[in-house]
Amino acid sequence: MREVIVIAHPLYDTVKLLRFLADAKSRGIKVKVIYPESPWLDSEDLEKAYIEYQSFRKVTKVIEDLVEG
Repeated sequence: MREVIVIAHPLYDTVKLLRFLADAKSRGIKVKVIYPESPWLDSEDLEKAYIEYQSFRKVTKVIEDLVEG
């Protein structure tokens, strides 16, 4: 197995996803992660949307570093 496609929501089971990506990277497995572009749009109110937006940005930055790095 040299290439894997993962469909996930980065804010759910984040730790498992990041561990999987780090493990795949260490084994030389190429991973493509597909996730929603703007999941905060379904939030109940503006405050929750902002918190989800900030969390999403942080997590997707780590994902991009693991996948591209």
